[in-house]
Amino acid sequence: MKKHSLFCIRTLLFILCIALMTSYSVGTAHHASPLDWIWGISLGIGFGITLLIIDHLLRGVNLRLFNATVLGLFVGYLLALAATTLFDSVLRLPSVHIHAETVSLLKIIILLAGSFLGVMATVRASEEFYCVIPFIRFTPKEAKSKKLILDKSSLTDGRVIDLAASGIIDHRLTIPRFLVKELYEQENSPDEMKRHRARSALAAMKRLESIPSLQLHYHDLDFPDEEETPKKMHRLARLLDADILTADINPASQETVEE
Repeated sequence: MKKHSLFCIRTLLFILCIALMTSYSVGTAHHASPLDWIWGISLGIGFGITLLIIDHLLRGVNLRLFNATVLGLFVGYLLALAATTLFDSVLRLPSVHIHAETVSLLKIIILLAGSFLGVMATVRASEEFYCVIPFIRFTPKEAKSKKLILDKSSLTDGRVIDLAASGIIDHRLTIPRFLVKELYEQENSPDEMKRHRARSALAAMKRLESIPSLQLHYHDLDFPDEEETPKKMHRLARLLDADILTADINPASQETVEE
């Protein structure tokens, strides 16, 4: 149903592009000729195809990333506006002499740099905005059930595969990227126990990825100021309002005592 609706919307948009471009080409001509009609239709087809290509390229972009990008552009514009105002103040100094073309180029560079920095900053820190601005959350809040964050002990426990295959926790499992990075580092550890556990966990991840209905989610947020993985897990769980699925009772006990 959703695919059919999207197809209808794209078709309608494509036809609208042709109609509008043709109307513009014919309407602006002093004496409309067949060439004007052909030119308008060609422009409409070209513009419509361009929009469809952009739509295809942005197919993997979710609403969270879109919202972060829009906010980043706004923040970047404010940064560029402040930098441009400061730059204009410097240009008013009697000792400063810069050509008008150079000034225009520098302002464009400032605008582009501000927009880029704003977007990159908001996309990378989108999960942390809820802590800074409570009414802004870029991740959808689950109404029925919380997400489950897998730790290393649960990945090394074979029961997690059966649990995921059963469909009970469908679309809820999340693995932090910082845990994946740690497992790859421990895979080559001289400690045989760490190496064995890391390989078992990585093998379990591959099996989870192979379950078609699961749609395992990897979370990119990291906490560079924290060195211990369990503390990172607890901070991520608080931030996402999620639960930690673990086969080890010790981290949960420590967290309960700390709180």
